[in-house]
Amino acid sequence: MRSLEQELFLDVPEVLPDPENLEMLKSPSDYALELMDHFESDPNSKGGWMPFSGSHEFRVRPGELTVIAGANFAGKSAIMTQIMTNLIRPGNLFSDREEKYLLISPEFSPKINLARIVQQILGKMPSEITAPEVGAVLAFLGKRMMILDVVGMIEADRVANVIHWAAQEH
Repeated sequence: MRSLEQELFLDVPEVLPDPENLEMLKSPSDYALELMDHFESDPNSKGGWMPFSGSHEFRVRPGELTVIAGANFAGKSAIMTQIMTNLIRPGNLFSDREEKYLLISPEFSPKINLARIVQQILGKMPSEITAPEVGAVLAFLGKRMMILDVVGMIEADRVANVIHWAAQEH
């Protein structure tokens, strides 16, 4: 049986920097110019917001990892797919950027998750969606999204490695 410490702390050595690369260690003052530029450009005005009224304080900003966590069936996937479809929708303020998304939602099969996303993008009831529309949405998503094909239990270190790989590659 694993201890609580083993459950809470993952051993993912390839995610951690090599301690022998001391040139990676910096002083906070090394970032002074970058920080001044950051604040002069109003960081709170950047990024995509949640597409719900009154939620514009929450932003999904470029260069930041956003994680929505919670209990099973609490609506995490529904919220994230709504945010994603809002940000990549043609004509959206952020649609000219090449955002990439990694969907990890082991509560539902990729088919169910994609069905929800297709319906959200098209804004139609399931019975109104045609095969050509499904194909068009999948072609559009193919450039912007990857899905971890797993349903049910998965080891946390495997998920962490997939997230690390996706962040490095995309």
